[in-house]
Amino acid sequence: MNDSKATNTGSTNVALAAFDCPVHLIAGGQGKSQDFTALRGAVLARAAAVYLIGEDAEALADALDGTVPLHRCGDLEHAVVAAATAARPGEAVLLSPACASFDQFADFEERGRAFRTLVAARDR
Repeated sequence: MNDSKATNTGSTNVALAAFDCPVHLIAGGQGKSQDFTALRGAVLARAAAVYLIGEDAEALADALDGTVPLHRCGDLEHAVVAAATAARPGEAVLLSPACASFDQFADFEERGRAFRTLVAARDR
């Protein structure tokens, strides 16, 4: 599921709450000095694992430590591969980064297109 437009913790919390199955969350980018501990409740409630990307991956890891398995993937391509490989039938892979995209992409739309392309390539 592509929710690349979720560039803050509130949007990512809403996205996670919309699922009724375990979610493999891809998150990270430029955090804009947010308090990522705001994600802890939703991550505990819905996430099977979190796949961290971008320049503020470590800040996210620190905030989410002790919740669910955290995987430092570096970039979106590695995160999609890791999340798709780990996801089981009935589980979802969600790009809802809680961060801006400017560390790796021109904007959230380019990040979303890259996500869709990577997912489509795996489905072939």
